[in-house]
Amino acid sequence: MRIHPLTILFLIAGFFQLTVLKGINIEGQISNYPGKEITVNLLFDRFPMPDDNKAVTIDGAGRFFIDIQIERVRWAELSAEDRKVQLFLDPDAKRLIVKFDFKDLANSLSFEEESRLENAFINRWLLSNYHPLLESLNPEMRSDPEKSFVFLDGEQAKVLKVLEGIKNQVSPANYTMLEAETRNYFLTLKIQLGINVGNRDVKSYRNTWMDGNDRIGELIDCMPPDRDLLYYNHLIGTYAIHLERKMQACLLFDSVTYFSKFNVDSRADIEAIMVKDYYNLPLYVLGKDALCKGAFEKLLANRIYRACKEGDFENLYYVFSEFERLYPESSYLPNIKSEMAGVIEFEKRKNGDIEGIFFYPTTLPYTSLKDLLNREEFQEKVVLIDIWGTWCWSCREEFPFLNEVKAKLKGQNIAFLYLAHEKFKNPVDHWQETAKFFHLTGYHYLLNQDVLKDFWDTVNPNSGLMSYPTYVIIDKHGEVAVNNAPYPSDGDQLLEQIRTVLGRN
Repeated sequence: MRIHPLTILFLIAGFFQLTVLKGINIEGQISNYPGKEITVNLLFDRFPMPDDNKAVTIDGAGRFFIDIQIERVRWAELSAEDRKVQLFLDPDAKRLIVKFDFKDLANSLSFEEESRLENAFINRWLLSNYHPLLESLNPEMRSDPEKSFVFLDGEQAKVLKVLEGIKNQVSPANYTMLEAETRNYFLTLKIQLGINVGNRDVKSYRNTWMDGNDRIGELIDCMPPDRDLLYYNHLIGTYAIHLERKMQACLLFDSVTYFSKFNVDSRADIEAIMVKDYYNLPLYVLGKDALCKGAFEKLLANRIYRACKEGDFENLYYVFSEFERLYPESSYLPNIKSEMAGVIEFEKRKNGDIEGIFFYPTTLPYTSLKDLLNREEFQEKVVLIDIWGTWCWSCREEFPFLNEVKAKLKGQNIAFLYLAHEKFKNPVDHWQETAKFFHLTGYHYLLNQDVLKDFWDTVNPNSGLMSYPTYVIIDKHGEVAVNNAPYPSDGDQLLEQIRTVLGRN
């Protein structure tokens, strides 16, 4: 599940560097576990990336074993269904043992071998989900920066005292790292408190929190990019969210400053940018003058890498070009350039036609879904309809899975119809670029309001349900055979339903 876009703008430093790898054996035992496997993810920022996912089989006694190659300290996440354990992986500690009771993780989690103290510390004191601590604050603290900061400073002092107690039992490098991470953690909490206010009331954020969050930004360490700190990544990413909230607040009173930053003439122009591209250009524009060079390099490299992984192509070529200009010697550059290869190639061909992708003119006078399905190319065919929005992240996540389904149905009597919904003016170029970028072979129609309404009335009559994406299977007679079909990512369920409809007379 994707979190707010700017919360995912953190970078595990060193992820992009080619260095000597060392093996670490992770083993453990989970009691009362109903599943047959767990997953271990090396973290890219604070979130697992799909291509880092490592499935690990659990034996009958709940034991598991995995060997991971790492070049320096890395952070990972062990997942047993909905139970999460943070892992501090030290390449100099060749073995880590993890044990817990699935039914009582909080009270049973334990670690053994060389890095046991580091792992116990982070899982007890530096929670990956830090919101429960913020939620424990009373309403007065939540609305008063001074009082909440006094409370958090007190909590930080307690945690640092715990850390001091293990100082002589861990390596000096690990102690220094955990000390810095504790401070980064609590700075993040302070910024997040203000953001929570901004989520509810932009004016209150401006009046009570904005200046304080700016001052916290001045405390961010401008470390070199080869440091591997998880909560530093939280911190710079959360500060990026503050910059966005600050813009929202200031646009009410000081639009001119942001017109200059974005090189536009009106607040509406900025809002249009944010609708079309909530990720790449806003981060670049808001972060380049607000963060020191090392922090911004780290933040921007991660945004580019993550945008490549998740298909956030809007303005990505421009942002990457700016990264090359600003940081021509960056240690991140070789790897993000490799990830950018597809985007660079797409930039060259995005204005041309792509075989197998057909766009209907937006001037077609259709008023209903039936009108569209009456076209010759759909006659006597099963049709899979994908209704999607170009702003819709879950729609984009499904495109690769749908392309896999299409490959398995190659040569079958089926057509693929993509119904796109846009939210901003002059949408044709963006709609077509999105379809081309994800290589959505099939037929494409940009919905007008009449067909959009008729689609939902046909698929979900009287329910008022409108969910993007939605998949619908139309039979050979032009009738709805399956409404709200499974997502392409739901294993083979969608494929089997399509095959069932294909088999009907």
